[in-house]
Amino acid sequence: MKTPPNSLLDVFNEMTLEIHASEKKFVKLFEQFSDLASTDELRSSLSPERNELEQHIDRLAQILKFLKLRPHRISSSINEALLALGKEVCGYKKQLSREKDVQILHVAKLITYHKMALYSSMEQMALALKLDGGAKLLAQTLEDNRNAGAYFTQIEQNILYPAVIKDI
Repeated sequence: MKTPPNSLLDVFNEMTLEIHASEKKFVKLFEQFSDLASTDELRSSLSPERNELEQHIDRLAQILKFLKLRPHRISSSINEALLALGKEVCGYKKQLSREKDVQILHVAKLITYHKMALYSSMEQMALALKLDGGAKLLAQTLEDNRNAGAYFTQIEQNILYPAVIKDI
C-alpha cells in the first residue's frame, strides 16, 4: 500500500513523476489518434508536434532534475484510465469515419482538459513551494494545453460537427 504524502512537496513530487510517465504515453496515443483521424484539420491538430508534447516531457524532466528525482513509469490511475479509453477508441483501425473522429476528439479533449487542471494545480504548488523556475515551466505547458483545447473546440464547432450533420 502506498503511504500518503507528508507535505506539499511530497504531493508535488509524486504528481510530477506521474505526469512525466503519462506524458510519454500520451505522445504515443496522440500519434495514433492523428494517424486514425479522417478529417485533415483534426489529424493536424492531434499531432504531438502541433501540441508540443515532447516539450512538455522536456520541461517535466528539467523539474525532475532540479528536484533530484529519478523518472519512473508509474502513471496515476486517472491517467491510466484516460489512456485505456484512448486505446479503446483506437480499435478498429481500418474504420475511418467522421463519427470515429468525434470519438477521437472527445478523448483528446478529456485528456487535454485533465492536463489543464493538473498543470494549473502543479503551477500553484510550485509557486507556494518557491520553485519559481518550475512554476514558469508548468505555466508554459498549461498554456500549450489551453491552446490545444481551444483549437479542438474550434474544430468541432466549425469543421467536424457540421460535416457529420451533412452526412446524415
